Amino acid sequence: MHLMKTLAFTLVAASLCVLVGCSAPNDPSRYGVDSGGVDWLDEPNSQLIAQRGRETGFKWVRVWINWEGIGRRADGHWDFGHVSQRYQRLVSEGYSLILVLSGSHEDLPGEDLRDDTARKSCNKSIYSWAQPPARVAGDARAQHFYGFARDAASQLGHLVAAFELWNEPNTCRRWQGTKQDYKDLVLAPGYYGIKDSGQIPGYVVAPATAGGFDKSWVEMSNSNRNYVVPLDYVSFHSYGSVATTKARMNNMWTYFTSHPNLPAKGYWLTEFGHGTTKSNGNPSFNDDVCGFSSVNNPGAAATSIYSHCRAFGACNKIFYFTLSDHVYDNRNGFCDVGIFDVDGNPTSDRKGRRKADAIRADILEWDDRL
Repeated sequence: MHLMKTLAFTLVAASLCVLVGCSAPNDPSRYGVDSGGVDWLDEPNSQLIAQRGRETGFKWVRVWINWEGIGRRADGHWDFGHVSQRYQRLVSEGYSLILVLSGSHEDLPGEDLRDDTARKSCNKSIYSWAQPPARVAGDARAQHFYGFARDAASQLGHLVAAFELWNEPNTCRRWQGTKQDYKDLVLAPGYYGIKDSGQIPGYVVAPATAGGFDKSWVEMSNSNRNYVVPLDYVSFHSYGSVATTKARMNNMWTYFTSHPNLPAKGYWLTEFGHGTTKSNGNPSFNDDVCGFSSVNNPGAAATSIYSHCRAFGACNKIFYFTLSDHVYDNRNGFCDVGIFDVDGNPTSDRKGRRKADAIRADILEWDDRL
């Protein structure tokens, strides 16, 4: 009975926040974890995994929404009700949230701008959400992504502190348009949609480019440091060796210290991570996210990068990939990239357990100083 009353109170409070506005949880901690690109909140043991993530010390979690899975309400607005309860559960566990917005709807009118050249040259399978939104006449607020982002922020902004616009648009399998298409159809419409919702803090983060920060995805064409929109933070992903990721972080420090008047207040490293190795020292798996630099002690690799983030002020948030092995499960031949397995335990080998223990010790030590 007590549990039912608590849940009912939570749902009523969430409904009031949608109507009158509430600030989303915005933890000062740097440390977050990626959900793995899937909504594992519907999976068995999801509550246990979320609890284990908090026990490890993570205060932020990066979750995803693909537009193709969102329907419309009777009033014509996009309906995020079914995901709101999932995110409320994470907030109840003590997380602050960053939500990745991506995808399009095929039934929306406009000019189909998929780049045939990019499609033909892509040497990997193309995700269904890689298609750019159709272009329509008018400015950024006239584009379809504006309404999608505005409705997402209006309905989820009391739970979600930050919104990231797309995921790795500089890879052909995740973006089938041009760079200018991204700026016109996602970056500017998404930014204005979120800001026009009036939600607090309503951070807008972009462009989540793979292989380091690529400023050309957020700057005006033929411009020097003039952003298309005044982003709160810029973001990127970095895999590979520890040295490679640290070099990219050094580049960001130079970028921000050399250009003190940038609109962005710093950067968020929204994906980094390390898979474990087989006993013979070879990578467990070698494709896409499992193609990380495999290291004998991934926990030490992670904490070394955490230390580098703390040493440079421009590093505002850092997210380990990934929380659990729901997708990249070593029992299905994949690498141990998750901190926990599908049952909520540290990934099965001793290296996986050391990873969880090392990350926990590092985060808890430094967050105690906040």
